Amino acid sequence: VVDELQVAVDDRRQAAVQRVHQADGVHSVGCSLQAGADVHDVPDGALVLIERLAAVYGPRTLHPSGDPLGDLIHTILSQNTSDINSSRAYHTLRERFPTWEAVLHAPTPAVYDAIKAAGLGNIKAPRIQHTLRAVIERRGELNLAFLSELPLPEARRWLTALDGIGPKTAA
Repeated sequence: VVDELQVAVDDRRQAAVQRVHQADGVHSVGCSLQAGADVHDVPDGALVLIERLAAVYGPRTLHPSGDPLGDLIHTILSQNTSDINSSRAYHTLRERFPTWEAVLHAPTPAVYDAIKAAGLGNIKAPRIQHTLRAVIERRGELNLAFLSELPLPEARRWLTALDGIGPKTAA
């Protein structure tokens, strides 16, 4: 029986890896496998949970926005709030400030006013501006597209070196 269970777990792992390989640039949210991942990288309990959720709700995928810096700012806004509120705040921020340079150079109270729907705006507004400033200092431009060319651990290290960006945000 134990051997049969191990075979079933290995089959699930292999199926998860194949789904990631077939995603063709779309990353699976259910697990953190990258193309070329080993079948043993996914914990057994996670596979069971992923499959149960997928059976009920369908597979969940992320479609990168094409703006990694925007994704980072959106993630900052999502801290300690609902997806609805963080998305509302992000869209208001982008409507009022169409470029990241405009957000960087705006008065902090104006950024706060744009993102207050996300809550904790008095903390998030200066953090966003500080993050933008740090990206400029480290890269010379407000663009994080280069991260996609780095190995995942190196990209995470780069992001977590930014003040206020922890492992969850960098993930």
